[in-house]
Amino acid sequence: MSLIIGEVAKKLMDGYTEFNQANEAQLPQMTENKKPMSPIYLIEGPVGAGKSTYAKLLASRLPGTHIALDEWFVRLFSPDRPSEDFISWYLQRKDRLLTVIWHHAVAMSKANQVPILELGLVQRQARYDIYAKAQEIGATLKLYILDTPLETRRQRVKQRNEQRGATFSMVVPDHIFELASDMWEAPVKRSEELTPWAKRRTDPHSVVLVGLHLVV
Repeated sequence: MSLIIGEVAKKLMDGYTEFNQANEAQLPQMTENKKPMSPIYLIEGPVGAGKSTYAKLLASRLPGTHIALDEWFVRLFSPDRPSEDFISWYLQRKDRLLTVIWHHAVAMSKANQVPILELGLVQRQARYDIYAKAQEIGATLKLYILDTPLETRRQRVKQRNEQRGATFSMVVPDHIFELASDMWEAPVKRSEELTPWAKRRTDPHSVVLVGLHLVV
């Protein structure tokens, strides 16, 4: 009986080895035929600029998947929101969530899906960091930067707080709106957003500025 089992085990092992060798022989061909990554879209701008509306429209046209950091943030962290020291609490969790969303977007891109990111990168350095990550993995990042006059944005946010429509994710109090607006670092002109980054990148096509200062 043990002899029979031994012979069966040997045949299984021989078959397993042949299977592995056949697959390994195909690996170079599989690598050569690997599909390119889908572009990753990034929609940025100050609070109330119309980013969510624009991203949802873009998602329906491409098609793609809109991933808004604020929506994820609300689902994950809102129950733990403190009554004081909100800004430091928010920024710590935002940094963690940015990492998670970026890895998810890269996985989507490699699977030939189209992620459309809205990450709230109000400061230039935060955007440069994302450009660097895209370049490191050889991804094409298509960038849209939207803007709208301050008073228009202020009224939009107040209306959104009251109506809580399709683009609502969280209440933005007046003082948070003013603080977030003050933090926004807009490009002065089209070339400025990518010029500092271009000095450090090796692939001139890794970041494509598609739209800048679209008044919506």
